[in-house]
Amino acid sequence: MEEQIQIYWNNALTELGLHPEKSKQCFESVMSNYKGSNRHYHTLRHIGIMLGELSQFRLASHDEAIVVLSIIFHDVIYNPILKNSEEKSAVFATSILQELELSKSIVNEISRLILLTKKHQCETNDKLGNILLDLDLSILSAPPLLYKWYANSIRKEYFMYPDFMYNTGRKKVIQNFLIRERIFKTKEFQLAEKTARMNLQNEAYPNHIAIWEF
Repeated sequence: MEEQIQIYWNNALTELGLHPEKSKQCFESVMSNYKGSNRHYHTLRHIGIMLGELSQFRLASHDEAIVVLSIIFHDVIYNPILKNSEEKSAVFATSILQELELSKSIVNEISRLILLTKKHQCETNDKLGNILLDLDLSILSAPPLLYKWYANSIRKEYFMYPDFMYNTGRKKVIQNFLIRERIFKTKEFQLAEKTARMNLQNEAYPNHIAIWEF
């Protein structure tokens, strides 16, 4: 997976005018963060899946490069106990990208996109923002067995909380998604909406059968 991610990384930097060879140490620093023993879902697998699904969007090369780097950096700092992982990831990304001498406007845009993953909400006309968020949430529309793996992996990352605390917090997160008019905002993910809602409903209310009409 790491080798595949590096291909995306190198292509993105090349598109933005940098020589990938100069970024080898920076790339290794980013990858090492995703290999922490406390990670079960927010791993290189998650990043690789997002990058693979990016191909369904027809973006200009420059915009695609920005989204690629945003994907790679968006969970580089992850601590479920704290509530500022997204902010720390944005700061980390800014530091690395400034070291690589990317333009200020590109660095700021990547930082902005990373911060959107905190609440998973953005303006309707925010094309890159909606693409990044839909990719980040794409696991919600996975087949049942894969979704179960995701739910179990998230639980493992919150191992420090007893079931009664975790279940209450998790249900609140799920309810916040279910009350939205739409979970996915891009046309590419429109067909995933029903499956995502059924998966979330079944996780939060396993004894309740829900039928969603669209």
